[in-house]
Amino acid sequence: MSGSGTRGGARARFAAAVALALLVLATSSCCSTCVDIIELAVEEAVEEEADEDAPRVDLGTAEHPADNAAAAVRHTWWVPRLDPEKYRLGYQVPKVEAQRIERAYDDWAHSVHHRRLNKDTFQWRPPPGCFGGLQCVYAALDQQGRDAIEPLADLFVRRLQEEKLSALDVAALVITFVQAITYEIPKGEPFGVRPPALVVRERKGDCDSKALLGHLILRRLGIHSVLISSQAHKHTMLGVALPAAGKSFSWKGRRYAFVETTAKRSPIGHIDPKLLRPNDWQTVRLDYDQVAKPSELRRQRRKGGENRSQPLRSGRSGRTSGAQSGGRIRLD
Repeated sequence: MSGSGTRGGARARFAAAVALALLVLATSSCCSTCVDIIELAVEEAVEEEADEDAPRVDLGTAEHPADNAAAAVRHTWWVPRLDPEKYRLGYQVPKVEAQRIERAYDDWAHSVHHRRLNKDTFQWRPPPGCFGGLQCVYAALDQQGRDAIEPLADLFVRRLQEEKLSALDVAALVITFVQAITYEIPKGEPFGVRPPALVVRERKGDCDSKALLGHLILRRLGIHSVLISSQAHKHTMLGVALPAAGKSFSWKGRRYAFVETTAKRSPIGHIDPKLLRPNDWQTVRLDYDQVAKPSELRRQRRKGGENRSQPLRSGRSGRTSGAQSGGRIRLD
């Protein structure tokens, strides 16, 4: 896109394509067919006009562990609300470290007696305080993988600090990055959830795997977000506590905009209306403490700175019907 006229025209066609894609979308229930419809319409509207020489911002390469010699996995994506619109980053995690992350996850799953019954269902013994909810699975993945995600999140922190981005702009930068990762239901992963670092390294993940990744990066940026799940729609999304246009919900006195992480460039504040009927969306109970607010991060830049207590439970892979509720949301 060489000029403002071309960029404006591409944006108009992008908006029209999103509207069309949302009309054709039968259901957004974390299914590859539905996601492909949105991806196809948006790709045709924007990427067919994309010039290889279009201005691009390289956020750098995140390494875990530091100073390793592995080849970096490259991610390129577009952020329609920013200028430039095209971004790229690298993620450098050696195979041996990826195997260690996977092994730690498998060991934890074994400690809670995870056993796959068939390709869609599993059985496990939730740890104390979990009561069958997948929130303790997400919490375990967060704890195990925080060191691997931190250098990635810091690339976004640096962009926030250097460009003095608004919270909404840096949230869009993160969310479009997660949305651009290919949708795929993990095969063979415990609980049907892929560790966040491996979602980035393998460039694949399903609705809850991608939502968790987005939540972890946003948390590092100080942007409050919550995971929400629906049993009726077998889907997981994010809510972000930002004043975005579109559809929102309230929880614990705070307003959250809906975020769909499985559809490329789905704007903050979008949810397919069919996903609101029935409205059984609930927050997933997690520790939602923030690390620092975006304004604090900008100031930092200027300053230069085995269980047997629970019965065996069953669940289904690739969906969130087992996520324990932190409370029912109220639509705005």
